[in-house]
Amino acid sequence: MSKEFLQLRLLFLLAFIAITLITAFSVQWNIHNTYKVAYDFARVEANATYNKDVLYRRWASMHGGVYVPVSEETPANPILEFIPYRDIDIPEKQLKLTLVNPAYMTRQVHELAKEQYGVQGNITSLNPIRAENIADEWERNALEKFEQGIREHSDFVDIDGKRHLRYMHAMVVEESCMKCHATQGYQLGQVRGGVSVSVPLDKYSQIANQKAIELAYSHGLIYLLVVSVGFFTYRRMRNQIFLSQIMRDRILESEEHLTTQNDELKKALLRVENNEKKLLEVNSELEKANLRLQETEQRLDFALSSSSIGTWELNL
Repeated sequence: MSKEFLQLRLLFLLAFIAITLITAFSVQWNIHNTYKVAYDFARVEANATYNKDVLYRRWASMHGGVYVPVSEETPANPILEFIPYRDIDIPEKQLKLTLVNPAYMTRQVHELAKEQYGVQGNITSLNPIRAENIADEWERNALEKFEQGIREHSDFVDIDGKRHLRYMHAMVVEESCMKCHATQGYQLGQVRGGVSVSVPLDKYSQIANQKAIELAYSHGLIYLLVVSVGFFTYRRMRNQIFLSQIMRDRILESEEHLTTQNDELKKALLRVENNEKKLLEVNSELEKANLRLQETEQRLDFALSSSSIGTWELNL
């Protein structure tokens, strides 16, 4: 395998790992944010519930409480026995009214909210007038933080096997509160307790789960698309490298073939040169032989011409 193939494979392997890690991080980060936003909405609901409680409590406090007909759901509040006009009879209407103070009103509203919306609320303090309002462990921890200057506290807890957001906000003593709490020694501006709200997370979790599934599908589709494009790009580049390598090999073969032909041509030219030299030598020998032949012919002609004169014999 060529170096270019190895480099290409390594490049796309690193790109595949990077895309996988980026996609996984993006999915995790977006899903985390989805649940965070969903639970932030739960905090908004809890805070809105608290603000609503404070609003109607303040309205009731401004009017010193409200009178409602005595019923099984709203009996006279024994905590308010010290108030001489706690109960009012209207004989002509055969109606008996009882005073509902802000705390009593809040408690009944919390019961309705729990029944209709699943949102649980409680008003409590470290020193409650009503024994039923004693703080549980989580509320006591929050109230102790309020004593240190913190004004709100929230956390995720399990209530009856279901996940809830528990939120609690400090309540400070106002002038309208002194009517019922003056006997406890509170002073204006002092933290006298808090209102806790427990919001079930089922509906928020369902929304977040659906959104998480959509995010997983969208990221999966994008991931498959990018990987597919990368795979086809890899194959195309690999084929291009393969074709380039074939062309280079053919060019090298052609160059080697040309080199071989050049070498053979040089050898042929050298042989021709050698043959030309030999031919020149042969021609030279032929010319010499021809000259010798001419000399021989001349001598022969001279000899023949001399023979017509006669024969001379010398006797000594």
